[in-house]
Amino acid sequence: MLLQEYDEAKQRELDRCDNYEDGLNDGKSEDLLMILAAKGDVPKSVASKILCEKNTKKLMDWLKSAVYSDTIDDFRNKTGL
Repeated sequence: MLLQEYDEAKQRELDRCDNYEDGLNDGKSEDLLMILAAKGDVPKSVASKILCEKNTKKLMDWLKSAVYSDTIDDFRNKTGL
């Protein structure tokens, strides 16, 4: 395999991994919004921040906070959103 072919194959694999992680984060964002919607009206500003977040750890932390929050305001106070 030539070096260029190796680099191209490696880049395709990295792109595939990035797409996979993006998909997981999209799912986490949707789950988070669904949990929050069961607790009340989700402000557009909060929904926008959630949908734009790409940090998987932060999304997981927010999911946990949402599960243990009684209200949207409680969630916002816990997360700073």
